[in-house]
Amino acid sequence: MPAPLTGPAVTSGHKSLLLVSRRFRIWRTPRDFVRMALMQRPLAWPALLAALLCACGTSARDGAAVAFTDAGGTVTPGSSNAGVPGDDAGAPADATASPAPVASPPVSDAGATSAPSPQCTGTYAWTPGESQTISIDLGDGGVRSYDVYVGTSVQVGKAVPLLVNMHGLTNTPEIQALFSQMNPVADANGFVVVYPDGLGASFNAGGCCGLASSADIDDVGFVRAIVADAESKICIDSKRVYETGFSNGGMMSYRLACDAADLFAAVAPTEGENETTTCTPSRPVPLAAFQYLGDPIVPATSAQQSVEMWANRLDCTDSSPAQATNAGFACEEWSQCGGGSQVWYCTMPGGTHYPPIGSAPVVWSFLSQFSLP
Repeated sequence: MPAPLTGPAVTSGHKSLLLVSRRFRIWRTPRDFVRMALMQRPLAWPALLAALLCACGTSARDGAAVAFTDAGGTVTPGSSNAGVPGDDAGAPADATASPAPVASPPVSDAGATSAPSPQCTGTYAWTPGESQTISIDLGDGGVRSYDVYVGTSVQVGKAVPLLVNMHGLTNTPEIQALFSQMNPVADANGFVVVYPDGLGASFNAGGCCGLASSADIDDVGFVRAIVADAESKICIDSKRVYETGFSNGGMMSYRLACDAADLFAAVAPTEGENETTTCTPSRPVPLAAFQYLGDPIVPATSAQQSVEMWANRLDCTDSSPAQATNAGFACEEWSQCGGGSQVWYCTMPGGTHYPPIGSAPVVWSFLSQFSLP
């Protein structure tokens, strides 16, 4: 067996970052090992950016340690001195800026009555702008955790949407928040985001990935428990619960659409393929997939096959998908699908294994069209 991986080192000028975590010691099959080895590359510069933005020297989360020295030098994402050779995706130049509010189209069943959570009366455990890590006891499933971010424009006492945002293999909730840039969209549009923490930095999406898959961890049950916990702490519109995720988290989009169609109004995988072995959803779940055409880990051909199979599963009758452009994405859109659902496959040229730049507002504009019947 090859030696366990260690975290990537990023050096630029007089500044260096070293990320070391026991999470990089997890693999299940040669396929997982290759995926993890390659997936360390896009991890490096976003982690450095997070460290610089937070002005933190260390992070105690799950054994990870971050250290940087001296004050000189700069890092250019995507360049050779960023420690990510060949990674031309980079981060948005204005990654910390809040985007303009996304105009949400009418939901597909606009006449439906909102079904707020039980916490919509009385006191609230969470307030707008709040961010924290929550632990929940799953009984035989042990104690698991998730991060929460409450959008600053959330109106206390009003039922608001909930978005489950799941990280990739070997990643963390903090990294997913940085990768996806979803918190500013939550601020602009008034919803709550939760970031599940995968066991062994992995989720059981069926045929993938890591410890969670090999140990057959009930991550569908874990996500259900997170949603129930969130509903006990703030006023959630239970008809407007959504999921998105990157890579392994994007694979969970398919798993949850198959096994938790009663809970999720719509899902939106980024750089993720369908790894489910069986799928019997209780209702047609709308799905929009976002993909870099140059992704070397989850090839665009595999992602497209997963989307086309989902369109077939939803009995879409379009003679061919409509061609559209949306914020720099080239999208194929199936709109004549069962139960008023839709399927999108949106791509950007080039890139790498990283959430497509600018995808967060488009993800939300798709998801927010739909609510549970």
